[in-house]
Amino acid sequence: MNNERADSIDKSVIDQLISNTTKRINAGNNTDWGIPPRNQLDDNAITLGGGIPDPLLLPHKNFLSGFEYMQQFPDDTFFRYGGPVGYEKLRSELSSFYSKNSFNYYSDQFIMTNGSAGAIELITKTIIDPGDIIIVESPTFSGTLRTFRGYGATILPVSIDHDGMNTDHLEQILMDKKSAKIKLVYTISNFHNPTGAYLSKQRREHLLALAKKYNFMILDDDAYGEISFIEDPILPLRDLDFNGRVITAGTFSKTIATGMRVGWICCNEELAKNILSNRFDMGNSPILHGMISHFMESGEYLKHIQRIRNIYQEKLHTIIDVISEDTENVLDFFVPQGGFFLWLRLLKHSAKDLQKRAVDRGLIFPHGSVFFADDIFHDDYIRLAYSKNSLDELQNGANILLECLKK
Repeated sequence: MNNERADSIDKSVIDQLISNTTKRINAGNNTDWGIPPRNQLDDNAITLGGGIPDPLLLPHKNFLSGFEYMQQFPDDTFFRYGGPVGYEKLRSELSSFYSKNSFNYYSDQFIMTNGSAGAIELITKTIIDPGDIIIVESPTFSGTLRTFRGYGATILPVSIDHDGMNTDHLEQILMDKKSAKIKLVYTISNFHNPTGAYLSKQRREHLLALAKKYNFMILDDDAYGEISFIEDPILPLRDLDFNGRVITAGTFSKTIATGMRVGWICCNEELAKNILSNRFDMGNSPILHGMISHFMESGEYLKHIQRIRNIYQEKLHTIIDVISEDTENVLDFFVPQGGFFLWLRLLKHSAKDLQKRAVDRGLIFPHGSVFFADDIFHDDYIRLAYSKNSLDELQNGANILLECLKK
């Protein structure tokens, strides 16, 4: 008897089996950051890649006390399948937290999800039919582009600068496409990924007016809204919206840990009912929800956020202090007011070549082209993430980049 098993199945067989959704994703999105496989990299390399919070900043003892809190309950509330909407106490804590700007929210406006990525997929599945148009900032988060393409959306790019989405350009697109079916405009209004842009108050108001006039919804990916370095921030889009046009996707991945995988949707209650009807998994994780709700109720979550803002700002300026040295002829950038990213435009270098030189010297960062919504290869941008690394690593990494820029 031959117990050997074939190592692989013919690619043509797989091609016949996979869905059209998967084919659209494979054909329509470049997810290559230009970085060699991990097994080819130096173990001591400095990685300024993903938007990952510094794990050393989490007050582990205070956070993990939530597990002891859950054990006090007499039933198995936290140890069974979670419902599709999420743990009521956590939704109530979120509604109170969001109501801090005097705009009142209710727990029924919140749906807990598997991170903000899960939120965005649920929203897309609920609203978008194949062929529908979604307008996105370009550049934008590549993971969301992947989701939109997977659901068959037609993506139209709109320009962005340090004040966020160019809403005058958006209005021109809407006028030109008046007969088209534009259902959704996707924005990262607060401390944009990858650019760090912050949508101005004037543009927020303009965007909301356009949503009402042209009958589309706004999906605001607010993953970085709490990582703000501003003393008096602009009100979020959801607080300025009086017509039910804003859907907010939020997450604890950037304030607590990416491994939490707890996010949420905040929207009007009627849309929330329709989103829930599209949820077919076994719901959320009551254990994680219980831990986070305890963290928020105790007041420790707010203290944690207030503390990490200053630390992340210091990390950002550690890089800027180095790369600002005699680089005005080779680099163009603005200083973000929050978030995890520094977006650099290269004036004289190829991003692909610069990235290779940096990898050879032990510095890793993504090529900027992956973040653009068009099919053009943009070889003049790179993105640096400063959130996870220590100050020493950031300074050393910035010095390596500076050396590469002077070659």
